[in-house]
Amino acid sequence: GYYYSKFKALSIVRQFKGITAIFYGDRKYLIEKYKYKGLIFDAGYTLGYDRCDIDKWIADTKKNNKKTVMIGHSGFPYLNQKKFIRILSKYKDEIRIILPLNYGDENYIKMLKEYIKSLDHCCEIKIVENRMTAKEYCKLLNQVDVAIFDCLQQAALGNIFTLMYLGKKIFLNEKGLLYKGFTEAGLIVYKTSDIVGLTIDSFLYTEDYSRNKDYAANIIDKNTLIEKWERLFENILDK
Repeated sequence: GYYYSKFKALSIVRQFKGITAIFYGDRKYLIEKYKYKGLIFDAGYTLGYDRCDIDKWIADTKKNNKKTVMIGHSGFPYLNQKKFIRILSKYKDEIRIILPLNYGDENYIKMLKEYIKSLDHCCEIKIVENRMTAKEYCKLLNQVDVAIFDCLQQAALGNIFTLMYLGKKIFLNEKGLLYKGFTEAGLIVYKTSDIVGLTIDSFLYTEDYSRNKDYAANIIDKNTLIEKWERLFENILDK
């Protein structure tokens, strides 16, 4: 519903006899917002790696001396990187920022780089511009302590599932689909709107994220994914 007019989206979605959705929030959104009456299957896509790969790849990851905060996963305006660079400047002596900008809106990326160059007093900022292998990217995500995704629409799920599996702290826009879906699924995520009022200790404070990890492991595990698709096709054939 974020990329189409409501009328066009409704007319398209209601034509489908069945829809596959990897994310609980998407499945609920289809029912509540689109009044979808067809079949909804719990199955998704592979990330190109599974949890066994992650465990193997991160075994020798070296942590940075400073706490690391990742803002967004790409160079699009809806992630509000500029806003959070400004907010996080109050922690400049305690953190460094990772900014993935290896794809996105070229004009926005150019503006963001110019903005960063203009800053006099800010955190250390590492801009990621080169494409990475899955192994390289997972090792990068394992360096992250806190991740911020301020989008309203469903986005960055591959990043979020991987970060959850790695036990990282995640802030999401509380008005968005991701925050609502994850909290209703009983997972621990935090509100991006709270960051401006947090002390450094509160911002970096972590809890037991084992439920998040188990949830993500179930989604990214290759064998579980295969079982979900097998059930889906069995269901279709039965009908």
